[in-house]
Amino acid sequence: MGAWLVCLAPAVLLVAGLWNRQVGLRESFNLTVERYLPSAVELDQLPALPTEAKDPDVMMVMLGVGAPQPLLGFLHALGEVGFRREEPQGRFAVMFRETLDAALLQELKPHPPTTLRVMAKWGKDSQEIGAEPGKVLQVGAGTFRVVALYPDFEVKSDAQGRPVMGSRSLEPRDPWLEMEYTRQGSPAQRVLLSARQPDLTRRLNAPNLPEGLVLDYLRDGEEQQTRFVVFSRQDRSVSLVENGAITRSETTATNRPFVVASGLSVTALGFFDRFYPAPTLAGGAPALRMKIEDVGRGKVERIWLRPTDSPQAALLENKIHLGFLPPAKDAKAIRLEMRVKDERGVDWPPREVKWLDPTSSTATVHLHFQRRPAAWLAWTALGMFLLGVGGLLAYSRRPASKAVV
Repeated sequence: MGAWLVCLAPAVLLVAGLWNRQVGLRESFNLTVERYLPSAVELDQLPALPTEAKDPDVMMVMLGVGAPQPLLGFLHALGEVGFRREEPQGRFAVMFRETLDAALLQELKPHPPTTLRVMAKWGKDSQEIGAEPGKVLQVGAGTFRVVALYPDFEVKSDAQGRPVMGSRSLEPRDPWLEMEYTRQGSPAQRVLLSARQPDLTRRLNAPNLPEGLVLDYLRDGEEQQTRFVVFSRQDRSVSLVENGAITRSETTATNRPFVVASGLSVTALGFFDRFYPAPTLAGGAPALRMKIEDVGRGKVERIWLRPTDSPQAALLENKIHLGFLPPAKDAKAIRLEMRVKDERGVDWPPREVKWLDPTSSTATVHLHFQRRPAAWLAWTALGMFLLGVGGLLAYSRRPASKAVV
């Protein structure tokens, strides 16, 4: 019996290891408060531009496109909003990113979308459906039904002069989506969503939608542009990228044009922070810049958070979500809510992280998430092994029987 237990224990231990590997989780993260502003406003809310920042995450750029008036704008290096701007005629795009690495270069090649979806957001809630004709999204007392997708949207007039929507071609040059919005007691309304110009369609749809509801047509993973000017925050460089390959790089210099092609250029005009202290300005709210490190994979991301953000910020390829919980009145401590997804995409229960003094130079928290559902099986295997070894020892020490003549 002891021999059987000793032989069986490794097999049970192997099963436990495979089980833990399949549905378990073991993740470690370092969360660092890089900057905390109890009352702050965004850069564009200041009455005048401030002096350049020491560790900036926003840059002001000027696009020279051969027109009498150059185009001015701001680019944000952190997060997934406001980091990119297209040249009006589509001849290139300019970006500001944390760093230009191999993963980003791979993305800067033309490729079709991986998924098409419609996202609805209201307050802290969100809901989504696939962007396919017939799909239905229920929001409160209203129903949104996908009617049609137009890869290259255009509007024509029929014989009676009524607008008729259609597509110039099958190429995704200007993709739009049409939905029908119905609610009890009201006539059906048409809702149009543009994948390329979400701000425009948000403004157009706002008067016809419930207050606070935002609808977006998302084409995840799609890229059509072949030429990019990429500014790197980490090493202060600017590169021309064509079809996923760097063709030219140089150190970023303020007020020095970076030539893209004949008649086309991009000039960095200044580098700033996204948020600035504003204890006396209206609209001030807490702002927090975080550095998040995935210890196991060696990946680092930074993000600005505010208590009013909705939904929570997604980081590290959507692996974790962070939310800045509203601080108590006159309290110095800050709290975050952190959610982690395992390899199966399953959400773990949220964990609250707290800093008593976010302005401290040691404002870093190490978090370790671990789940071992087969731990009991591993302990059973160890018990079987020890029991088997004990049985074998007892058997080996048994006195030998005397032979009878």
